[in-house]
Amino acid sequence: MNTSISSSRITLGELWSRLSSENLVRGELPSIALPPEPAPLFGRILMGFLGWLSGVFLLLSIAAPFYAIFDSVGAFWVIGVILLFAAWKLFAASKHTEFVEHLAQSLSVAGQLALVVALFNLIDLWSGRSSPVIVALFCLALQAALLLLIPHRMHRFMSSLFALCAIAVLFLEAKVEFLFPAFVAATAAIIWLNESSNLATGRDALLRPIGYAAWAILIFVCAVGFFEFLRERGGTQLHRSVGLAIVFLAVVAFVTMRATTVVRATAVIGALALSAAAFAAPGLIACAIAFVLAYVRGHARASVLALFAAACYLFAYYYQTDTSLIQKAISLAMVAAALAISAFVVSRLNLNSENAK
Repeated sequence: MNTSISSSRITLGELWSRLSSENLVRGELPSIALPPEPAPLFGRILMGFLGWLSGVFLLLSIAAPFYAIFDSVGAFWVIGVILLFAAWKLFAASKHTEFVEHLAQSLSVAGQLALVVALFNLIDLWSGRSSPVIVALFCLALQAALLLLIPHRMHRFMSSLFALCAIAVLFLEAKVEFLFPAFVAATAAIIWLNESSNLATGRDALLRPIGYAAWAILIFVCAVGFFEFLRERGGTQLHRSVGLAIVFLAVVAFVTMRATTVVRATAVIGALALSAAAFAAPGLIACAIAFVLAYVRGHARASVLALFAAACYLFAYYYQTDTSLIQKAISLAMVAAALAISAFVVSRLNLNSENAK
Protein backbone atom coordinates (compact mmCIF):
# COMPACT_ATOMS: atom_id res chain seq x y z
CA MET A 1 0.00 0.00 0.00
CA ASN A 2 1.58 3.24 -1.19
CA THR A 3 -0.83 5.68 0.39
CA SER A 4 0.51 6.95 3.71
CA ILE A 5 -1.79 7.27 6.67
CA SER A 6 -1.16 10.55 8.44
CA SER A 7 -3.44 9.86 11.38
CA SER A 8 -3.39 6.96 13.78
CA ARG A 9 -7.20 6.93 13.98
CA ILE A 10 -9.34 6.78 10.83
CA THR A 11 -12.96 5.89 10.22
CA LEU A 12 -14.14 2.69 8.57
CA GLY A 13 -15.24 4.67 5.51
CA GLU A 14 -11.79 6.21 5.07
CA LEU A 15 -10.12 2.84 5.51
CA TRP A 16 -12.45 1.21 2.97
CA SER A 17 -11.86 3.97 0.42
CA ARG A 18 -8.10 3.65 0.76
CA LEU A 19 -8.26 -0.12 0.42
CA SER A 20 -10.46 0.32 -2.66
CA SER A 21 -7.98 2.77 -4.22
CA GLU A 22 -5.31 0.07 -3.87
CA ASN A 23 -7.63 -2.55 -5.45
CA LEU A 24 -7.50 -4.61 -2.27
CA VAL A 25 -11.29 -4.65 -1.82
CA ARG A 26 -14.27 -4.15 -4.09
CA GLY A 27 -17.83 -3.01 -3.74
CA GLU A 28 -19.51 -0.94 -1.09
CA LEU A 29 -18.64 -0.88 2.58
CA PRO A 30 -20.50 -3.76 4.26
CA SER A 31 -22.67 -3.00 7.22
CA ILE A 32 -20.88 -3.89 10.45
CA ALA A 33 -22.51 -3.88 13.84
CA LEU A 34 -20.09 -1.89 15.97
CA PRO A 35 -20.20 -1.76 19.77
CA PRO A 36 -21.36 1.53 21.27
CA GLU A 37 -18.73 4.18 21.77
CA PRO A 38 -17.47 4.23 25.36
CA ALA A 39 -17.79 7.30 27.48
CA PRO A 40 -14.87 9.77 27.47
CA LEU A 41 -11.92 8.90 29.69
CA PHE A 42 -12.68 11.65 32.19
CA GLY A 43 -16.29 10.52 32.36
CA ARG A 44 -15.29 6.90 33.00
CA ILE A 45 -12.87 7.95 35.76
CA LEU A 46 -15.51 10.17 37.35
CA MET A 47 -18.15 7.45 37.15
CA GLY A 48 -15.70 4.95 38.63
CA PHE A 49 -14.91 7.25 41.54
CA LEU A 50 -18.59 7.90 42.16
CA GLY A 51 -19.24 4.17 41.95
CA TRP A 52 -16.70 3.42 44.67
CA LEU A 53 -17.94 6.34 46.76
CA SER A 54 -21.51 5.17 46.45
CA GLY A 55 -20.38 1.76 47.63
CA VAL A 56 -19.45 3.26 50.99
CA PHE A 57 -22.88 4.83 51.40
CA LEU A 58 -24.51 1.64 50.16
CA LEU A 59 -22.74 -0.35 52.85
CA LEU A 60 -23.79 2.12 55.54
CA SER A 61 -27.42 2.07 54.46
CA ILE A 62 -27.58 -1.73 54.27
CA ALA A 63 -25.37 -2.77 57.16
CA ALA A 64 -26.69 -0.35 59.78
CA PRO A 65 -30.21 -1.82 60.08
CA PHE A 66 -28.92 -5.40 59.90
CA TYR A 67 -26.37 -4.73 62.63
CA ALA A 68 -29.05 -3.07 64.77
CA ILE A 69 -31.43 -6.02 64.33
CA PHE A 70 -29.00 -8.90 64.79
CA ASP A 71 -26.49 -7.10 67.05
CA SER A 72 -23.68 -9.26 65.70
CA VAL A 73 -20.65 -8.82 63.47
CA GLY A 74 -21.71 -11.98 61.68
CA ALA A 75 -24.21 -9.83 59.80
CA PHE A 76 -21.29 -8.09 58.06
CA TRP A 77 -19.97 -11.45 56.81
CA VAL A 78 -23.36 -12.34 55.36
CA ILE A 79 -23.87 -8.90 53.83
CA GLY A 80 -20.38 -8.91 52.32
CA VAL A 81 -20.81 -12.30 50.68
CA ILE A 82 -24.26 -11.37 49.31
CA LEU A 83 -23.06 -8.06 47.86
CA LEU A 84 -20.00 -9.63 46.23
CA PHE A 85 -22.15 -12.40 44.75
CA ALA A 86 -24.56 -9.81 43.34
CA ALA A 87 -21.66 -7.82 41.87
CA TRP A 88 -20.22 -10.97 40.30
CA LYS A 89 -23.54 -11.83 38.68
CA LEU A 90 -23.94 -8.31 37.29
CA PHE A 91 -20.44 -8.32 35.84
CA ALA A 92 -21.04 -11.77 34.37
CA ALA A 93 -24.16 -10.60 32.51
CA SER A 94 -23.73 -10.80 28.73
CA LYS A 95 -25.32 -7.37 28.11
CA HIS A 96 -24.98 -4.48 30.49
CA THR A 97 -24.59 -0.72 30.29
CA GLU A 98 -22.05 1.48 32.01
CA PHE A 99 -24.65 2.23 34.68
CA VAL A 100 -24.92 -1.49 35.45
CA GLU A 101 -21.13 -1.79 35.51
CA HIS A 102 -20.73 0.99 38.03
CA LEU A 103 -23.65 -0.35 40.06
CA ALA A 104 -21.80 -3.65 40.18
CA GLN A 105 -18.66 -1.80 41.29
CA SER A 106 -20.64 -0.13 44.06
CA LEU A 107 -21.92 -3.51 45.23
CA SER A 108 -18.41 -4.93 45.06
CA VAL A 109 -16.77 -2.20 47.11
CA ALA A 110 -19.59 -2.34 49.64
CA GLY A 111 -19.11 -6.09 49.96
CA GLN A 112 -15.35 -5.74 50.35
CA LEU A 113 -15.73 -3.10 53.04
CA ALA A 114 -18.27 -5.27 54.86
CA LEU A 115 -15.83 -8.19 54.93
CA VAL A 116 -12.97 -5.98 56.13
CA VAL A 117 -15.16 -4.51 58.90
CA ALA A 118 -16.20 -8.02 59.91
CA LEU A 119 -12.55 -9.10 60.04
CA PHE A 120 -11.59 -6.10 62.18
CA ASN A 121 -14.37 -6.91 64.63
CA LEU A 122 -13.40 -10.58 64.72
CA ILE A 123 -9.76 -9.77 65.44
CA ASP A 124 -10.81 -7.31 68.13
CA LEU A 125 -12.96 -9.98 69.81
CA TRP A 126 -10.14 -12.52 69.77
CA SER A 127 -7.11 -10.43 70.70
CA GLY A 128 -8.44 -7.04 71.73
CA ARG A 129 -6.18 -5.20 69.24
CA SER A 130 -5.93 -4.90 65.50
CA SER A 131 -3.34 -6.81 63.46
CA PRO A 132 -2.26 -4.97 60.27
CA VAL A 133 -0.51 -8.07 58.92
CA ILE A 134 -3.62 -10.27 59.16
CA VAL A 135 -5.81 -7.56 57.62
CA ALA A 136 -3.31 -6.97 54.80
CA LEU A 137 -3.04 -10.68 54.04
CA PHE A 138 -6.84 -10.99 54.03
CA CYS A 139 -7.21 -8.00 51.70
CA LEU A 140 -4.49 -9.37 49.41
CA ALA A 141 -6.20 -12.76 49.20
CA LEU A 142 -9.59 -11.10 48.64
CA GLN A 143 -8.28 -8.90 45.80
CA ALA A 144 -6.51 -11.86 44.19
CA ALA A 145 -9.78 -13.80 44.21
CA LEU A 146 -11.68 -10.85 42.74
CA LEU A 147 -9.04 -10.47 40.02
CA LEU A 148 -9.72 -14.02 38.90
CA LEU A 149 -13.49 -14.08 39.38
CA ILE A 150 -14.57 -10.70 37.97
CA PRO A 151 -13.22 -10.22 34.42
CA HIS A 152 -13.86 -6.48 34.20
CA ARG A 153 -11.00 -4.16 33.28
CA MET A 154 -11.82 -1.25 35.60
CA HIS A 155 -12.65 -3.57 38.50
CA ARG A 156 -9.41 -5.48 37.99
CA PHE A 157 -7.51 -2.19 37.92
CA MET A 158 -9.00 -1.11 41.25
CA SER A 159 -8.45 -4.56 42.75
CA SER A 160 -4.82 -4.36 41.66
CA LEU A 161 -4.46 -0.98 43.36
CA PHE A 162 -5.87 -2.35 46.61
CA ALA A 163 -3.71 -5.46 46.39
CA LEU A 164 -0.57 -3.35 45.95
CA CYS A 165 -1.64 -1.20 48.91
CA ALA A 166 -1.95 -4.38 50.99
CA ILE A 167 1.53 -5.42 49.86
CA ALA A 168 2.81 -1.98 50.90
CA VAL A 169 1.44 -2.59 54.41
CA LEU A 170 3.27 -5.93 54.52
CA PHE A 171 6.53 -4.23 53.46
CA LEU A 172 5.93 -1.60 56.13
CA GLU A 173 5.32 -4.15 58.87
CA ALA A 174 8.44 -6.06 57.81
CA LYS A 175 10.42 -2.77 58.08
CA VAL A 176 11.59 -3.01 54.47
CA GLU A 177 9.27 -0.33 53.11
CA PHE A 178 12.20 1.22 51.20
CA LEU A 179 12.09 -1.81 48.86
CA PHE A 180 8.44 -1.28 47.90
CA PRO A 181 9.16 1.24 45.08
CA ALA A 182 11.60 -1.18 43.46
CA PHE A 183 9.03 -3.98 43.79
CA VAL A 184 6.34 -1.86 42.12
CA ALA A 185 8.73 -0.76 39.37
CA ALA A 186 9.79 -4.34 38.67
CA THR A 187 6.16 -5.48 38.53
CA ALA A 188 5.23 -2.76 36.05
CA ALA A 189 8.33 -3.41 33.94
CA ILE A 190 7.80 -7.16 33.69
CA ILE A 191 4.18 -6.74 32.58
CA TRP A 192 4.65 -3.79 30.23
CA LEU A 193 7.74 -5.18 28.49
CA ASN A 194 6.04 -8.55 27.92
CA GLU A 195 2.80 -7.09 26.58
CA SER A 196 3.10 -8.85 23.22
CA SER A 197 3.70 -12.28 24.73
CA ASN A 198 0.84 -11.70 27.17
CA LEU A 199 -1.47 -11.00 24.24
CA ALA A 200 -0.28 -14.13 22.45
CA THR A 201 -0.82 -16.36 25.48
CA GLY A 202 -4.19 -14.88 26.46
CA ARG A 203 -2.96 -13.49 29.79
CA ASP A 204 -3.23 -9.84 28.79
CA ALA A 205 -6.78 -9.37 30.10
CA LEU A 206 -5.59 -10.34 33.58
CA LEU A 207 -2.10 -8.83 33.62
CA ARG A 208 -2.74 -5.51 31.85
CA PRO A 209 -4.79 -3.98 34.72
CA ILE A 210 -2.11 -5.10 37.18
CA GLY A 211 0.58 -3.47 35.06
CA TYR A 212 -1.33 -0.21 34.78
CA ALA A 213 -2.00 -0.17 38.53
CA ALA A 214 1.69 -0.76 39.30
CA TRP A 215 2.68 1.97 36.83
CA ALA A 216 0.21 4.42 38.38
CA ILE A 217 1.46 3.73 41.90
CA LEU A 218 5.03 4.09 40.64
CA ILE A 219 4.56 7.72 39.59
CA PHE A 220 1.78 8.93 41.88
CA VAL A 221 2.91 7.26 45.11
CA CYS A 222 6.53 6.18 44.82
CA ALA A 223 7.68 9.23 42.87
CA VAL A 224 5.51 11.95 44.36
CA GLY A 225 4.56 11.06 47.91
CA PHE A 226 6.20 7.89 49.18
CA PHE A 227 9.76 9.16 49.56
CA GLU A 228 8.76 11.93 51.92
CA PHE A 229 7.29 9.21 54.11
CA LEU A 230 10.54 7.24 53.88
CA ARG A 231 12.53 10.32 54.78
CA GLU A 232 10.42 10.82 57.89
CA ARG A 233 11.12 7.22 58.90
CA GLY A 234 14.84 7.76 58.54
CA GLY A 235 15.47 5.84 55.33
CA THR A 236 18.90 6.51 53.84
CA GLN A 237 19.62 7.54 50.27
CA LEU A 238 21.11 4.13 49.58
CA HIS A 239 17.94 2.35 50.66
CA ARG A 240 15.75 4.70 48.68
CA SER A 241 17.67 4.68 45.41
CA VAL A 242 19.66 1.53 44.81
CA GLY A 243 16.62 -0.71 44.23
CA LEU A 244 15.10 1.65 41.68
CA ALA A 245 18.47 2.12 39.99
CA ILE A 246 18.84 -1.65 39.53
CA VAL A 247 15.36 -1.89 38.00
CA PHE A 248 16.09 1.12 35.76
CA LEU A 249 19.31 -0.43 34.46
CA ALA A 250 17.55 -3.75 33.84
CA VAL A 251 14.78 -2.03 31.89
CA VAL A 252 17.22 -0.06 29.73
CA ALA A 253 19.31 -3.18 29.07
CA PHE A 254 16.21 -5.13 28.06
CA VAL A 255 14.85 -2.37 25.81
CA THR A 256 18.17 -2.00 23.97
CA MET A 257 18.73 -5.73 23.64
CA ARG A 258 18.48 -5.66 19.83
CA ALA A 259 20.32 -2.36 19.36
CA THR A 260 23.93 -2.04 18.29
CA THR A 261 26.69 -2.40 20.85
CA VAL A 262 27.46 1.32 20.79
CA VAL A 263 23.83 2.34 21.29
CA ARG A 264 23.29 -0.19 24.05
CA ALA A 265 26.46 0.84 25.88
CA THR A 266 25.48 4.50 25.57
CA ALA A 267 22.02 3.75 26.90
CA VAL A 268 23.35 1.87 29.92
CA ILE A 269 25.87 4.63 30.61
CA GLY A 270 23.08 7.21 30.36
CA ALA A 271 20.95 5.21 32.80
CA LEU A 272 23.89 4.99 35.18
CA ALA A 273 24.49 8.71 34.88
CA LEU A 274 20.84 9.53 35.53
CA SER A 275 20.73 7.19 38.53
CA ALA A 276 23.89 8.74 39.96
CA ALA A 277 22.66 12.29 39.36
CA ALA A 278 19.28 11.53 40.94
CA PHE A 279 20.67 9.41 43.75
CA ALA A 280 19.44 11.88 46.38
CA ALA A 281 16.13 12.31 44.51
CA PRO A 282 14.95 8.75 43.78
CA GLY A 283 11.56 9.98 42.60
CA LEU A 284 13.26 11.01 39.36
CA ILE A 285 14.47 7.43 38.86
CA ALA A 286 10.93 6.16 39.38
CA CYS A 287 9.61 8.66 36.82
CA ALA A 288 12.40 7.68 34.41
CA ILE A 289 11.36 4.04 34.63
CA ALA A 290 7.73 4.98 34.04
CA PHE A 291 8.68 7.14 31.05
CA VAL A 292 10.83 4.47 29.41
CA LEU A 293 8.10 1.86 29.80
CA ALA A 294 5.46 4.17 28.32
CA TYR A 295 7.69 5.37 25.49
CA VAL A 296 8.77 1.90 24.44
CA ARG A 297 5.18 0.64 24.35
CA GLY A 298 4.00 3.69 22.42
CA HIS A 299 1.74 5.19 25.11
CA ALA A 300 1.98 8.93 24.37
CA ARG A 301 -0.33 10.07 27.17
CA ALA A 302 1.45 7.92 29.72
CA SER A 303 4.81 9.30 28.57
CA VAL A 304 3.59 12.88 29.05
CA LEU A 305 2.15 11.95 32.44
CA ALA A 306 5.47 10.47 33.56
CA LEU A 307 7.30 13.63 32.50
CA PHE A 308 4.73 15.77 34.32
CA ALA A 309 5.20 13.68 37.49
CA ALA A 310 8.97 14.13 37.19
CA ALA A 311 8.54 17.91 36.87
CA CYS A 312 6.27 18.00 39.93
CA TYR A 313 8.71 15.91 41.96
CA LEU A 314 11.69 18.00 40.88
CA PHE A 315 9.85 21.23 41.71
CA ALA A 316 8.94 19.98 45.20
CA TYR A 317 12.40 18.51 45.81
CA TYR A 318 14.18 21.66 44.68
CA TYR A 319 12.32 23.98 47.02
CA GLN A 320 12.26 21.62 50.01
CA THR A 321 15.95 20.73 49.97
CA ASP A 322 17.87 22.43 52.76
CA THR A 323 20.99 23.26 50.73
CA SER A 324 22.52 26.32 49.14
CA LEU A 325 21.53 27.58 45.71
CA ILE A 326 24.94 26.55 44.33
CA GLN A 327 24.43 22.93 45.41
CA LYS A 328 20.93 22.95 43.94
CA ALA A 329 22.28 24.38 40.69
CA ILE A 330 24.95 21.68 40.51
CA SER A 331 22.35 18.97 41.10
CA LEU A 332 20.11 20.37 38.37
CA ALA A 333 23.09 20.59 36.00
CA MET A 334 23.91 16.91 36.60
CA VAL A 335 20.30 15.92 35.97
CA ALA A 336 20.23 18.05 32.81
CA ALA A 337 23.39 16.34 31.53
CA ALA A 338 21.91 12.92 32.22
CA LEU A 339 18.70 13.89 30.43
CA ALA A 340 20.70 15.14 27.45
CA ILE A 341 22.44 11.78 27.22
CA SER A 342 19.09 10.03 27.47
CA ALA A 343 17.67 12.24 24.71
CA PHE A 344 20.63 11.34 22.50
CA VAL A 345 20.06 7.64 23.11
CA VAL A 346 16.35 7.94 22.30
CA SER A 347 17.13 9.79 19.06
CA ARG A 348 19.61 7.09 18.08
CA LEU A 349 17.06 4.39 18.78
CA ASN A 350 14.52 6.19 16.58
CA LEU A 351 17.09 6.59 13.80
CA ASN A 352 18.01 2.90 13.92
CA SER A 353 14.33 1.96 13.88
CA GLU A 354 13.68 4.14 10.80
CA ASN A 355 16.75 2.72 9.02
CA ALA A 356 15.59 -0.82 9.75
CA LYS A 357 12.20 -0.05 8.22
